[in-house]
Amino acid sequence: MTVLKERINKRYNSARLSLVNQRLMMQQHQAAVAAIEVEKSQRTLFWLVIAGLTMLAGLFLRLYYLSSLRRRQERVIEADNEKSLRLEKQLIEEELDRAKGGLAEFMDNLSQKQSLIDTVTAQLAERSPPSLLLLPPNQTPRPARI
Repeated sequence: MTVLKERINKRYNSARLSLVNQRLMMQQHQAAVAAIEVEKSQRTLFWLVIAGLTMLAGLFLRLYYLSSLRRRQERVIEADNEKSLRLEKQLIEEELDRAKGGLAEFMDNLSQKQSLIDTVTAQLAERSPPSLLLLPPNQTPRPARI
């Protein structure tokens, strides 16, 4: 009976040891699976952060490109405006010079006509009677009534 009891105890201890071994292996397996899951989630998080940073950098580069493009276009527009203002100023100056020339010519003609009027008036004054000289230049002499 002792031998039988020892065999049963041996089997029982062996089965218990096997069960403890299996539980230990299960725990090790679960720990390994959990470690793999953590590593997988960390890797996923890493790639999401990399993708986000890449998109953010792309966005900043695009904004910088658009900003520099706008500044270039503004400089071109300013240059065109400046050029058109210079041309407009040149045209106005040329027109002003022509107008000054025309005014000088008009003044010369006017002074020549005034000289001619003064000469004609002086000649008429020498030939006409003194009563006509007293009349203002806008009035004509009236014939005498009988």
